Amino acid sequence: MSYLGIDASLNSTGLCVQSADGEFSTRTILPKKLRSAERLDYNIRSLSSFLDRTPVRAAALEGYAMGIRGGRVFDIGEWGGLIRLELWRRNIPTIIVPPSTMKKYLCAGKLEKNQILLKVYKTYGVSCATDDEADALVLSDMAKHFCKKTKLLCERQKEALQKCSILVSLPKPIARIR
Repeated sequence: MSYLGIDASLNSTGLCVQSADGEFSTRTILPKKLRSAERLDYNIRSLSSFLDRTPVRAAALEGYAMGIRGGRVFDIGEWGGLIRLELWRRNIPTIIVPPSTMKKYLCAGKLEKNQILLKVYKTYGVSCATDDEADALVLSDMAKHFCKKTKLLCERQKEALQKCSILVSLPKPIARIR
């Protein structure tokens, strides 16, 4: 079984699966020039197809960025809702990770998008094609540490995981990180 990280975006959703032995595999859902319902349909079909081929023990989904303005906030909400529904239907234990919390988990300070790629490479030894995939990689690691009894590298990672909310409950008995 593996751990899934999802960095949701209308035009470039990053996915990362971390296997039980710690290997990472990333991909991106790219709907190209599709808009509205066509884009949502393409995105959810792509995610569903991916999940059909990938056994997932737990997932972490980046939460909504609350600073988004304009009509796109509704489009992003629709996509996020479809992702949440798909994970719930499949009964995949899922945590929602606030965007700034994911960065805190990766490093103590704030990072710009281009810096995340380098930090992920230095931390995990994985070269990601996009910052969406890099975010998803960190989220997959958060999913793993949230539901396994594994020692975290540092206190800030424990603090970051405590700020996550649970979308789909984890099966019992899994010890929570304290």
